Amino acid sequence: MLNNAGSEFHISGYVVHAQPVQIEPIIAAIDEIEGAEIHGSNEQGKLVMTLETFNETDIAERIIEINSIPGVINTALVYHQIDENS
Repeated sequence: MLNNAGSEFHISGYVVHAQPVQIEPIIAAIDEIEGAEIHGSNEQGKLVMTLETFNETDIAERIIEINSIPGVINTALVYHQIDENS
């Protein structure tokens, strides 16, 4: 579980396009990223994943980290929701 020091909670969804022959090490690397969860993959190298973070800076940093994994071609944002604590 993430530790929130702020008042926002971000949930974002992505499709990660990866080289199919490297899918297993890519999944393992993404599993190590705080707040990342993979929900599915296919043989063509597509991964469906979510990130849970507390600010947009964390989102950007994690996307850069994912895109730097060997074999990742692209990460596309498909959903973003911000919940504010009152």
